[in-house]
Amino acid sequence: MNFSRLSNAISWRVRRLTSDDFVDRMLLKAAPPWRALLKKPVFIGVTGSVGKTTTKELLLGLLGSKGRGIGTVGSMNNIDATAQALLRLRRNDNFFVAELSEDKPGVMNDQLTLLRPSVGVVTVVGNDHWSAFGSREAIADEMRKLIASLPASGTAVLNADDEQVLSMGSVDSGCVANVLTYGTSPTANLRAQEISAVWPVRLEFTLVCNAERIKVKTQLCGTHWIPS
Repeated sequence: MNFSRLSNAISWRVRRLTSDDFVDRMLLKAAPPWRALLKKPVFIGVTGSVGKTTTKELLLGLLGSKGRGIGTVGSMNNIDATAQALLRLRRNDNFFVAELSEDKPGVMNDQLTLLRPSVGVVTVVGNDHWSAFGSREAIADEMRKLIASLPASGTAVLNADDEQVLSMGSVDSGCVANVLTYGTSPTANLRAQEISAVWPVRLEFTLVCNAERIKVKTQLCGTHWIPS
C-alpha cells in the first residue's frame, strides 16, 4: 500500500471516530508547515468560470509525461481539497496543480496563502456566480487575486480571447509575473488556428508559437474546449 492510500485509509477511519470537521481542521493545520518544506515542485493554480477542471486534468496528463506530481481531486476546489492534495505531495515531486474556487468573494484568499503558486492559469470569466458577486467585473476581481499573487519570477497564463482575463496581466491589476497569452486572437503568444470539431470528429487545431506550428488532436467534442 502506498502512502496516499494509507493516508486516505487513516483519514477515513478517523472521520468515522470523530467528525469530518475535526479531520478537516487537522489537515488545514498540517498543510502550511508541509508546504514550507516543499522547494522543488512547481505550484500551479487554475481558475475560471468554466473549463478549469478540464484544464487541470490536461495539465496533469501533459506534465506527468515529463515528471512526477499530483493535483487536486476531480472538481473539488475549496481550501480543504487543496490541503488534502498538498499533503500527498512528496518533496521530490516536480509539480502540483490546484483547481481554485471563485464561487464567492474572498474564497480564494486562504487557498492562495496555502498554495503560494508560481504559475497561474485563468480560463474564462463568466456569469456562473452572479448571485454571489453581482457583476462580471466582481467575479473577475476574485480571479485576479491568483495572478496578483504570483512572484516576479512566475508566469501568468491568460486567455487572450477574454478581455477580462487578458486585463489581469497588466501592472495596474497587480501583475508582476511574466505573461503568456493563449487563444485564437492573432496577438496571443500561443494561437489555435485551423480549428475543426465537426461531429463525430473530435476537436483538432494547429497550435502556433512564433514560427512553429504543431497539429493537435484531442478526444474532446466541440470548439468550446479551446480555452482549456
